[in-house]
Amino acid sequence: MPMRKMYVLLGLLSVPFLLPAQNIVSVGAGTDLHIAAGTSFYAGGLVLEPSSSFVLNNNQLTRGSTVSQFTVNAYASRVYSFGNLTAPFTGSIRFYYDDGELNGLAETGLIINDYNGTYWQALTTAGYDDGANYVQTQPLSNVQLRELALSDALHTLPLQWGPVAAWRQGSAVQVQWTTRQESLVRDFIVERSLDARSWLPVSSAVAANNNSGENSYRQQDAAAPAGRLYYRIRQTDIDGRSTYSAVASVAAGLMPALYVFPNPTAESFRLQGMDAGDIVKVELFAANGARVQQWQKPQTQYNIATLSQGIYQLTVELRNGERRHFKLNKY
Repeated sequence: MPMRKMYVLLGLLSVPFLLPAQNIVSVGAGTDLHIAAGTSFYAGGLVLEPSSSFVLNNNQLTRGSTVSQFTVNAYASRVYSFGNLTAPFTGSIRFYYDDGELNGLAETGLIINDYNGTYWQALTTAGYDDGANYVQTQPLSNVQLRELALSDALHTLPLQWGPVAAWRQGSAVQVQWTTRQESLVRDFIVERSLDARSWLPVSSAVAANNNSGENSYRQQDAAAPAGRLYYRIRQTDIDGRSTYSAVASVAAGLMPALYVFPNPTAESFRLQGMDAGDIVKVELFAANGARVQQWQKPQTQYNIATLSQGIYQLTVELRNGERRHFKLNKY
């Protein structure tokens, strides 16, 4: 059976609140509803005015009093929900309301908020009429619609920080934190400081869960220095604003013991007791202080067969900046 098409032309459905209050528009999978450019399409108090053709397929529009997508902001008790995320919409939207639906919101600050399938976003207001009771957006470009609610300007309320903890685990530091009431949070980044004043990021961005319950996160600082350390979490909203958690401190810790074996040796030696990844550079110096050999990356074994017999100083530079020194007897 060929797909059926319905077209809405200029002036059609030009009376507000014409459709039923709950299920306003229903378009089956085999039917396209085409809303032509320049058309004012009224649906139960919601007006779509596309500037380019807008098509609904396998979707329905309902009107209710509560949002299904979590938000921390107060909103009017009139909510329009699409059953599925729409195709990108270009044009403007008008949202009618009754005074009794405002839940204490000031009419002069009303704005239409759209849930785009990922987060709530405020649609910039072009104008409002507190006599006719509607809010009109500025022209929009390629905005996907899922749920529309009327609120004041959608400012993210600060999320609630829970405990922040950090502890050493081997040569790394584990950092864990919890939050509550996340909304419109983009990500978290762990930051480290040696003095609790200057901070550097030590992790890649961790995407936020963005739900109203308790959220728990953990990241590892694999390159943690040995001294006392301080950690905090930087949270960034989708609009670029940031807040910070409380600071957690970690006591100084040492790298594991390091051994040179065999020593004395005739041809080669190994470094034992520490992960190879903790070793940055190895240098060998003669008794007169001249450097006779160096290795810029860790080796399974270090060959010194060509060197003369004698006592050498071996210096090992570690990932945390520490330098360890050994006497090496070559025979």
